[in-house]
Amino acid sequence: MKILGLDEAGRGSVLGPLVIGATMIHEGQAEALGELGVTDSKMLTRIQREMLYPQIQGQFVSETVVLEPDQLEENLTQVELKGLAKLINLLKPDQVFLDAPVAPAGIPKFVAQLRSHLQSDPEIIAENKADLKYDVVAAASIIAKVTRDQSMLDLQQHYGDLGWGYPGEPKTIEFLKKCVEDGNFPDCVRTRWATVQKLKQRSLFD
Repeated sequence: MKILGLDEAGRGSVLGPLVIGATMIHEGQAEALGELGVTDSKMLTRIQREMLYPQIQGQFVSETVVLEPDQLEENLTQVELKGLAKLINLLKPDQVFLDAPVAPAGIPKFVAQLRSHLQSDPEIIAENKADLKYDVVAAASIIAKVTRDQSMLDLQQHYGDLGWGYPGEPKTIEFLKKCVEDGNFPDCVRTRWATVQKLKQRSLFD
């Protein structure tokens, strides 16, 4: 049996891509993930994630879908749903575990919508915080997070230190304020996000 874990990184960011990570194992390989020390990427340091990343890729099938800001103009959940479906259709698992990006009450509808995009009929287990419960989802979260971090490091090389792209980061907000002042938003900015719109409105009254 082929078992696929799916998770994302960057959903709440205002800069850079949303990355969906996938890790697929065969039945009986779950222990090997545990032995590596795989856990939810948010509970690991950046160095720990970067050390685990090549080990996961070396031992298991791993893929990503990288969604840039210009691809996130539609409803974010629907965009993510299509990305998840793309990975499932590519890897053709028998069983899927995924970190559901909707509230518990919305999970059945989300899974039904996901199935409508699939070319096969795997068993799907979708739960909130699945990365804390299932090692295969935790591995996918590491793949997604390290891939996204690299994208953000590339942006920092180009634009200077703009943080990791989240609204709560002072460096990210300072970068966005400068964009508002200059009247120029580079492609890495999710201009539809409320954070950007509020900064634009505030600038009108400064």
